[in-house]
Amino acid sequence: TLEDEFRQLELDRKNLREFGFLGPGENSVYLPVNLKRLIWNARERFKVDIFGKSDLNPEHIVQEVKNLCSRIRIFNTPKQLNDPISLEVQDNATTLFKMHLRATLASKK
Repeated sequence: TLEDEFRQLELDRKNLREFGFLGPGENSVYLPVNLKRLIWNARERFKVDIFGKSDLNPEHIVQEVKNLCSRIRIFNTPKQLNDPISLEVQDNATTLFKMHLRATLASKK
């Protein structure tokens, strides 16, 4: 699964460059959610020692990030998710955020 994660991250990077998410000369994309700040706030709230050892298995992290990405939705009702146009809108609206989420929560950290 770690190799799958690496391949997905490579594909995400390729897609960022090829499909116009990044303009010429740009190396970052701005999103309305600051994931690093959310992680920092959680560390502060739960008193997590960032220099301490973690008992998390990297494969568990990869699986949970996949599960989280599969649950990201812009529609509330399952009925709307069956429509092909809605599925495409769903995919288009969440693709960039999922890329950012996978890169931020990658098991390398």
